[in-house]
Amino acid sequence: MQQIGYAQHCPTAWKEAGLKGKVRSMTTRKFKAVTEGDKTVKGEPTGWGNYKVLFRKDGTYESRMELDENGEETDRKAYVYDASMCLKETIVMTMDSTVKRRWKRTYDERGNTNEVLQLNAIGELVSKTISIYTEQNKEVERLDYDFSKKEEETTSYGEYDFWGYTEKEKGLVSRTMLTWDTDLDRAIRTDVKSYIGKDDRSTVSKYNERGQLIESKMYFNDELYCTTTYVNDKNGMKIMATHDYNHTWKDHTESFDYEYDRKGNWTLKVEYRNDQAKYITERTIVYF
Repeated sequence: MQQIGYAQHCPTAWKEAGLKGKVRSMTTRKFKAVTEGDKTVKGEPTGWGNYKVLFRKDGTYESRMELDENGEETDRKAYVYDASMCLKETIVMTMDSTVKRRWKRTYDERGNTNEVLQLNAIGELVSKTISIYTEQNKEVERLDYDFSKKEEETTSYGEYDFWGYTEKEKGLVSRTMLTWDTDLDRAIRTDVKSYIGKDDRSTVSKYNERGQLIESKMYFNDELYCTTTYVNDKNGMKIMATHDYNHTWKDHTESFDYEYDRKGNWTLKVEYRNDQAKYITERTIVYF
């Protein structure tokens, strides 16, 4: 009986990817947006946000290929599942199969992901995330650990990296407490994430009953730094994000337009910043 519940508790790759229907492949290409008169058209391709994902008929991942601006494959991911069809390992490698890093997942007896480990190319532990759940399978605490040297980040920001802890500090870097409420500003879940380090930094995120992020607040030393509110369409896609800064940064709004296929999956997304088109993303979806 435990194995049945275990398998049912693990989401399909389609659900994880936010896809509807039995998808065989999804190819995503991102371009800069160009305005021509009253039309927005594709400009040059970007070097990020381009990838192709393959799925199996049972709803698991088969592989994922990262693509460059020309659509050529660079890195790829392979996926390993256990007997209950729960993802237990993700392997990132080059196209010649040289392993770059791995993510390993473990589950509790009820099928909840209780630990995620990131390992580098030679198997050294880089980071770890531990999740704690109630008997009702609701996550209530998340602990993030970092064991890397932080060389790239500290080069740009000096002694302290962007997240506020030193290169020498290892171990716990953030703690997230999750509370569940049915009557809290329309939010059914509120996450409070505190970063461990020199700066007293935290974020408070609120989610609605569909699990969609509706508000996020960032604090420095208990002082509100930025409030971001989100609006979603009937398909659950984010169509607007408004950033309100209590700082020298200018407030701005991001908005998104979508086109959908007959299954309800988006195939075209246009991203705007303060009503100016910035990017166009195309998705080609093939079904079984």
